[in-house]
Amino acid sequence: VSDARLVLDSLARTVTIERAEATSGGVGAMAIQGTALFEPGKTPGLDIGFATSRMPIAAYYRMWPGFVVPPLREWLTRNLTGGVVEEPAFAIRVPPGALVDGGPPLPPSAMSLTGRVRGATVAVLPGAPPLRDAELDVRVDGQTTRLTMPRAYVEPTQGKRLAVAQGFFEIADHRVPDPRAIAR
Repeated sequence: VSDARLVLDSLARTVTIERAEATSGGVGAMAIQGTALFEPGKTPGLDIGFATSRMPIAAYYRMWPGFVVPPLREWLTRNLTGGVVEEPAFAIRVPPGALVDGGPPLPPSAMSLTGRVRGATVAVLPGAPPLRDAELDVRVDGQTTRLTMPRAYVEPTQGKRLAVAQGFFEIADHRVPDPRAIAR
């Protein structure tokens, strides 16, 4: 983290991030603003926004805070690889005590993640050939993941390409272990 300006208010028990920048191995940068609220005996409450520059998706995963929807992060890192993320933005708004391992799931309004992915590989079904050179519009809230895919292709056999257009992929509730998805 560099170029950070933090304000500590011990009476209000807050740390305000007026500005901060983080980098991922010199590949991309993230701007951070927001507030953390501390209450005794609870995990911090957060109202924080992150915006990043265009970067490889692997660099973006490294910058994704591991405590934010771990099952979704794990699924994406396994199934959405390669390519670049464009116009990504991320926000989290949770009260103190909400981010607890094994605690209740976050409500849909607790998180927002948006962005575009270009040139990615998407593993949709185990054992099936992946979608390649995929363009994806990503919309995630605290409960649901939606990937809209304007275009991609699949190689059912080597050297044979099948174009895929207007695809849609949704995980209705990524807060549960082994979530189910809809693809069309």
